[in-house]
Amino acid sequence: MPSRRQLLVTTTSLALATVAGCSESSPQTSSPADSPTATKPTETTRTATGTPTSTENARSTTSPQTTATAETTETPQNATQTNDPSPTPSGAFSLSSPSFEDGGPIPETFTCDGQNVSPALDIADPPSATEAFALVVDDPDAPRSDPFVHWLLWNVPGDTRRIPVNVPQTETVEGLGGARQGTNDAGSVGYTGPCPPVGDSPHRYRLVLYALDSTLSVEAGATRDDLSGSLAERQLDTTTLVGTYARQQGQ
Repeated sequence: MPSRRQLLVTTTSLALATVAGCSESSPQTSSPADSPTATKPTETTRTATGTPTSTENARSTTSPQTTATAETTETPQNATQTNDPSPTPSGAFSLSSPSFEDGGPIPETFTCDGQNVSPALDIADPPSATEAFALVVDDPDAPRSDPFVHWLLWNVPGDTRRIPVNVPQTETVEGLGGARQGTNDAGSVGYTGPCPPVGDSPHRYRLVLYALDSTLSVEAGATRDDLSGSLAERQLDTTTLVGTYARQQGQ
């Protein structure tokens, strides 16, 4: 049987061994981050977020490309809209008269029953490239196959904004920069006023103004047929003013 001294030594050794065992396992339990097993997941996470082939890096690379593409697409479109070479009018090209409204009756003064003088006409907002104007006045309601021509005027300077009342019935109009006049269907040069058959419903009189990109070489005294081809070649835009007139019984 072991002595009491031997039992004490054995018990002491066992106690020391137990304390030593607890001391070695304690770091593994309290500091899992330092263990090989804990380190590997941490390194894997950093690699997934920091590697050049990661999703975050792909987003960072894609974002500039998308932005650059959008900018590249917008720039040509804006440039095209700003630098459109097509000629455009500076406003609403129009012809009006201080004597009558568009679609309204023409005062007797300007007809064969009055003084038979041409009305004043105002020009507004022609195309910016306009070099000259031409004016054709006719009656589409005349009892004939073709409209009755009342006035042919062309080569009015492009900076003109008013054609004055009572333009002289001459082939050349010095007061309008040397503008030329043609022969109307009454057989005279210049303007001849409305003169529909007595008793007819009001006739319409169309005053068609042409904006031209140059003056016309057509000689003064020409007819509408002589003028039509040149007008078609040089016109930039047209605008129309309409007046009406009817003659009563006894006129």
